[in-house]
Amino acid sequence: MKNKSELLHEVESLDLVAEALRTSAFTKEGLMDLLAAYHREENKDNLPPLLTQLPVMLARKAKDLDSSKLDNILNSPKGEWVAEVKLDGVRAKLHLGDGSNRIDSRHRSDVTYEYVEKTNCLPHLKNMRHYMPGTVLDGELLMPVNKITDGKTITDSVLTSTTATVNSLPGRAIELQERFGYCNFYAFDILFYCGRDVRQLPYSERYKLLCSAHISLVSYPHFRLPMQWSESFTKLYCHIIKRGGEGIMLKRLDWPYEGSKRSKGMYKLKKEEEIDCFITGFVPGEGEFSGLVGSLLVSVFEDDRSLQKQEIAAVQPGDLGFRNKISLADGSLCEDMYGKVVEVSYLCKTKNDRLRHAVLERFRPDKNMYDCKEQLR
Repeated sequence: MKNKSELLHEVESLDLVAEALRTSAFTKEGLMDLLAAYHREENKDNLPPLLTQLPVMLARKAKDLDSSKLDNILNSPKGEWVAEVKLDGVRAKLHLGDGSNRIDSRHRSDVTYEYVEKTNCLPHLKNMRHYMPGTVLDGELLMPVNKITDGKTITDSVLTSTTATVNSLPGRAIELQERFGYCNFYAFDILFYCGRDVRQLPYSERYKLLCSAHISLVSYPHFRLPMQWSESFTKLYCHIIKRGGEGIMLKRLDWPYEGSKRSKGMYKLKKEEEIDCFITGFVPGEGEFSGLVGSLLVSVFEDDRSLQKQEIAAVQPGDLGFRNKISLADGSLCEDMYGKVVEVSYLCKTKNDRLRHAVLERFRPDKNMYDCKEQLR
């Protein structure tokens, strides 16, 4: 994508400065809108009608918050924030129209400066019937399979299979979907509802409209809403990471839709780092885990010379069956667990080098405790 100075140079070369001054189009988005309109006028006889050019709202990274602010979000009272599982696909906007629908991406073309249209790659979404013309939904496209292996295309994740499909020429995209399954559209926000601009409404109100759209389209198996949680965000995050997911999205219920910017109303909390450490203790279980190991304490060696152990986190060991296996009759940890190496993922470190939101990923029988050195520096 061209930077702002390159866009300004093109505006000058096309004698569009006066128009830019008239419309105050000197933001990056404004310059691209101006150039898109110019190129469309030059080629209007060969193009379909212009879609409403709508930039999407982007999430900030939760790891960039200081510890107290992140804790305030994760422990906020019910009704202030909600969470969804972070989807790892291709961002798209679904424009519901009269007779047929159109789909475009979050990215603009470097040639036309319009948001890149993907409609012809997704005929099953194009042809969905509905009663809400003028509705625009923000969401994610995801293929239903990780692997596509047909000689021409080889993928190993939902992201790569979706990207390979959506970025193909229409004929190829349809061929792949006929063989491996059609892309699903997960709608997680709404910008227009039946022609009404709803971007300034708080997310709680937009979500009600989104649910209304879902009711209208519920009979279509490839149109879906992500599940939402209104509490226990840390527990949800740990569960998602343990199952191999990317993380969660945190959304503030009283926030408007802020297109083209990273909003303080939406954060992504995702696994960022991994570290090998060894088991040095345990925390007794409580509640349903009373009489069993509750958490495993894990450590690393501070340096090569002193081999001084430094405890860095407490992690959940697993399900009830595994807890029974590693717990002695008095609820303490089996001796043979001490010193075993485990791989732990975490969001970030505190000032005291402890791991925030640490999750046990797997045991590492191929390593010994003396491999766990100098990893926090």
